[in-house]
Amino acid sequence: MAQPERKRARMERDAAVEQHGLAVMLTDVGEEENGVLLLWGLSLNDQQRTVLLVVPDYEPTFYLPCPVKADNAQQAFLTPQPEDIRQLHRQLNARLPPESQLQSVEVQQQRPIMYYRPEQPEGIPFLKCTLKPGCSVKKAAGAVEKVVSGGLPGFSWRQRGTDPH
Repeated sequence: MAQPERKRARMERDAAVEQHGLAVMLTDVGEEENGVLLLWGLSLNDQQRTVLLVVPDYEPTFYLPCPVKADNAQQAFLTPQPEDIRQLHRQLNARLPPESQLQSVEVQQQRPIMYYRPEQPEGIPFLKCTLKPGCSVKKAAGAVEKVVSGGLPGFSWRQRGTDPH
């Protein structure tokens, strides 16, 4: 390609980036102590400058298998209803340290990325746990795992075969 054609191609590509915003190839992700998300990357123009995006209001999320609701009267396990999930949310927050409180808990049907279950091709219910901006997902997930492994009244993770640890 001749020199003027390269320059024109570069100018067109740079103009496209300017028109559509910053284009970055992500190279690393980090989290500061206060939960601020750090994204490092390289700009996708010819200069390939290092870019650091700081996201202070990121609401981190993590997933864990949805428990079943233990019905002691019928000696059965039932799929949790919305009120059961609200109760579970309250129980978890009552046992978690203030810096690990869950902002929301909702059920989502997901296919696990490991341990495919042929008998459940549509996936299984998972809890999507969202934290407040600035919370550390690593600390919160560890705290939730400790609470869950100790057991919560009325809920069981073992019945589905999806023990979180």
